[in-house]
This record gives sequence, C-alpha cells and structure tokens, in this order.
Amino acid sequence: MRIGVCTNFLKKETYALHLEDFEELTSVFDFVELPAMTISQIPEEIFEKLKDELQINKLNCDYVTNIFPKDLSVIGHDSDTKKIENYLDGLIPRLEKIGCKGIVFGSGYARRLPDGASSSFGDYCMQKLIVDVLLPKLEKSRMKVLIEPLHPELCNYLNTIEHAAKICKMCDSPYVGIVADSYNLMYYKKTPEEIAKYASYIWHVHLSESDRRAPGNNPSEDLKRFILALRKAKYKGSISLECQMSDYREYRKNKEMCERLLKD
Repeated sequence: MRIGVCTNFLKKETYALHLEDFEELTSVFDFVELPAMTISQIPEEIFEKLKDELQINKLNCDYVTNIFPKDLSVIGHDSDTKKIENYLDGLIPRLEKIGCKGIVFGSGYARRLPDGASSSFGDYCMQKLIVDVLLPKLEKSRMKVLIEPLHPELCNYLNTIEHAAKICKMCDSPYVGIVADSYNLMYYKKTPEEIAKYASYIWHVHLSESDRRAPGNNPSEDLKRFILALRKAKYKGSISLECQMSDYREYRKNKEMCERLLKD
C-alpha cells in the first residue's frame, strides 16, 4: 500500500506546495498530493522549480487535489463550459509533465448546488462535466477522476459515498472512482457500511482527524472506526495524510500509525 501526504493543509499556509519540505517528505512518504489550483496559478519559473524538486528528490506526485478554484462554478446556469475548458487546458499539460495519475474532484465552492436546484440537476451537471469535458482531456495521460464526497458544511451537494458511487455509475468509465476522506465522512453514521458496499469504487483515501489534526499516536475512536471499515473491506488502494504536521518526526509517527492500523 502506498502512503503519501497532501501539502494543502500540511502547515498554516493552506494550498501551498511546500517545495522546501520535499527532501524530508520523500524520506518518509511514497508520494505527494499537491493542490491543482495552485499548480495552475504559479508562474512558469516556479513550475519548473516544482518539476526539478520532484525529480531531484525522486518524489512522485500520484494525485492532485483542489482541482477547481472557488470562483469557477461548475454546476448550474452560472457555469461557463468555455471558461472551464480554458482553465483545464492550462492545468492538465502541467499535471502530465509531473506524472500525475489522478485528480481528486472535491472543490466544494465550485461544485456548490445553486439555490433551488435539485440534486438530480447536480448529478446531470457532474456527469456532463466529467464525461464530456474532463475525460476527453485526460484521455492521452489516462489520469483518473476521483470524486470526493464532502462534509455538508463544505458543500451542499454530494456528501456521501453512496451518492458518489451513483455518479460513478452514471459516468460508466474505468477512469472514474471515489476518494474517501475521513474528515468529510466520519460524521456520517452510515459511512462504514457504505465503504463496505461501494469498496470497488474507492481507489484512494484521505486521512485526518475531524479538525484536520494529525492522528499521532492516539487516533480518535471515529478515525479508528473509519480505518477499521477500510480494513474489513480489504482496501488495498493508496492513502494520503491530509492534515497538519510540522516536521520529520511527525511525518514518520503518522505514517507508522497508518501502517499499524491498516495492518491485517
């Protein structure tokens, strides 16, 4: 099992790449998961530095998260397909250059359901966006799209694994799956049974406590139940720690916690 780390909440500066930490990160983790919208916004010289740091440290970027910025609506009548395509045309070539394998589609602001719109309308928009826009642009690289159910406080739409599985079925593609994020899903009592029921769609996992703290040596009962559900489902995919950690000791401690709790 590959265990990586998200840089978006690693330190107080959110959505940062943290290039200065790559040397320590590569000594502990199997890969980094970087914020896509930050990659899209940085100037070319910083992007070249990002490529160099990944190569120098022999560090893979298996996934990116935070795909859409909050001011780019992707659902509803305010969404602009041409604007979305232009944004992706700038982002995806960069992701290809750093060897990204999958895009986490959370982006709660961007995919927020407009007032008065039905969940079914949201499903239609998600399917159209993934099938008609995202997948054709990712065809050459075969990057996967991983739908992320979000906590209701972060988004008013698509909040459970069951709902994400419904979108996967609608898209009917071997390149569309789910990322299960403990921060977003631990609150929901049915999450363990949904992990069991839809395990075949879950290809990636994010782990943190409910306040984005690192679990450390004393993970909460909620997090232990979440991980136990993954174990019972015989989950063998990848995991990213998406939480705040300060240094090598914390990186090592939290990775070892994951390995211990997920051990058969």
